[in-house]
Amino acid sequence: MNTARLGLIVNPAAGHGAGRNLRLAAVAVAALRPERVFAGPGDLGADVLDVLDGGDVLEVAELARGGRAATQALAVAALRAGAEALVVVGGDGTLADVASALAAAGLRGPIVGVGAGSTNAGALVTCAADDVVGLAPERLRAKPVDGLHAVVVDGAGRAVADALAFNDVVLGTTIVGTLDGDFADLDAAAFLRGVRARGRARALACVGARVVKRGPGGDVAVASGPEVGFAVVGFTDVLRDHGKAIVGGVALSDYVRVPAGALVASWPLVFADFDLDDHRAMEPLRSAYVGLAADEVLELAGLDDGAYLCADGNPLWELHPDDRARVTLRRGVVDVARFIEGDR
Repeated sequence: MNTARLGLIVNPAAGHGAGRNLRLAAVAVAALRPERVFAGPGDLGADVLDVLDGGDVLEVAELARGGRAATQALAVAALRAGAEALVVVGGDGTLADVASALAAAGLRGPIVGVGAGSTNAGALVTCAADDVVGLAPERLRAKPVDGLHAVVVDGAGRAVADALAFNDVVLGTTIVGTLDGDFADLDAAAFLRGVRARGRARALACVGARVVKRGPGGDVAVASGPEVGFAVVGFTDVLRDHGKAIVGGVALSDYVRVPAGALVASWPLVFADFDLDDHRAMEPLRSAYVGLAADEVLELAGLDDGAYLCADGNPLWELHPDDRARVTLRRGVVDVARFIEGDR
């Protein structure tokens, strides 16, 4: 893989913080042996340029806004400046932000994702933090990966939120992240305002809620009312053991190569904190599952205030009763660096 001209983006807030993430960035870039590096300013990447004997610092107007806007603008600017690949140090949310921005701009350049976040479970992760020293151009190849496109349309038919996810799209009240270095459930409402605060996952139980899959074969009613306590849309190829029937429809979808699926449950299923009392409170857990193919749409509507649509751990929008959220599968939307098989 060609890494002669390399972009570098660091999320200083991911995982254990800026110091560790900048050290990971320095190791990753040195291992890839670029001739030129384009980096975000300060702890967004440029702080390691002196270690790498210099580079180009990218300046974009969105830096004043910080967060996702700055990350996405820097990713686009790096490729437009001539970068042939992007090293991104952060968690699933950061990597999804970068990938979404590139796809929206119509740009292709492999992402070398260094997992430095809370979970690092998505398809955009090239290597975990502990494996970053093993990166090398001759050991990597670019591979297209699929994404989940989530869009929210309000009652007037306007698109008010739009993003790609490469791990999952979740409907709930919290996200999983880090707080003061600890793995924790974070309040989605606060996170959307730029504040990290502990939250408690709870069932939505909206009376008017409804989830429908629409496709060439007609509509499939998935769940409605109090049955919609939580929902997750994700990829089915994470399963390797089809013999365990308890995983149900997900294993069946994977078996016939349906690439994604949606699970709607009466209780939240994505959390950091869970104990025996929580387990008893959720019983009996009720759920409904459907596969999601490339020509199908999952639609969620009628959600009360307080339900948040999240893509790869990033809250996108607080849903209101007149809003409709739609999730579709998009094939091969971005390129990700992968180790050549047998060379790891």
